[in-house]
Formats: sequence, C-alpha cells, structure tokens
Amino acid sequence: MSTGAAKRTGEESDSPRAVVAVPGLDVWSGRRVDRHAVPVLLSPEQVCEIVPGLTERTLVEMRARWKVGVRGRKGGPQPIHFTKKAIGYLDTDVAEWVRVCREEPM
Repeated sequence: MSTGAAKRTGEESDSPRAVVAVPGLDVWSGRRVDRHAVPVLLSPEQVCEIVPGLTERTLVEMRARWKVGVRGRKGGPQPIHFTKKAIGYLDTDVAEWVRVCREEPM
C-alpha cells in the first residue's frame, strides 16, 4: 500500500486492519468521506482486496445467492451486471455489506 493511501485511511501499512484504500469511502464505518463524490465502481478483484480473506470464487457463489433472493451476510454486496462477464460493485454497497457482516452474528 502506498503511503498516500495509508494517509487517506488514517492507518499505517503495518496495521492489522490495513486495507486497500478506496477513494471517498471509509470501508470500516461505511460512511463517505466526500458526500459529493460519485460512487466508485469496484471490480470483483478490488472487492477481494478490500475484504480480507474473500476470494473471487466466494463472490461468484454470493452472486448466485443474490439471484435467488438471499440478502445480508450470505448474499454479499449487490452486484451490477453490465454484461455476462462484466460485473461491478458500488463502493457504498460493499461498505453496507461490511456493516451488515459486523452486526449480524455468524
């Protein structure tokens, strides 16, 4: 992680909670840093970088659950399908899913 990214998130790179910085989003609180910023679109790879231990295979499984109506912790963040292969996630949806995971028991 670059030092500029660490400064934006307010964490040092050797912190156990250090994550990839997403412009305009505090992943841990789910609040936007800049309220006038346009939501950031994330790729599945970027979502996996933000959420420790999450794999792209798990995201594929979560997208399948989302299609049948599963929401919350097991449904994952809401995917946006542009084409069959082009899939993205809004940073705010990922932050909301992280918040739900924090609040719902396993």
